[in-house]
Amino acid sequence: MNYQIEILDNYKMVHVRNIGKYGSPENFQMMENLKKWISHNHLEEDKKTEGIIGIAQGNPQLTPVEQCRFDLMLFTDKDFSQDSQVNMGGF
Repeated sequence: MNYQIEILDNYKMVHVRNIGKYGSPENFQMMENLKKWISHNHLEEDKKTEGIIGIAQGNPQLTPVEQCRFDLMLFTDKDFSQDSQVNMGGF
């Protein structure tokens, strides 16, 4: 197997998190809420270019359900650090 190491640029992103069972109604609601937030903040172009990325942060076979973390993120250059509905970060 051939491996290649790449240095990636640091990208700004907004993200939201739900803690609980994967595939739960809360996770689906979080996605709907994020889509509405994206539309409200005129970030459709960012969504169209990069998409919404979902990351499950724990193995449900090893992690208790109440500790499973599911994150949704959207890459954007805009600053939403004062917005209480999302968190800002880098990727």
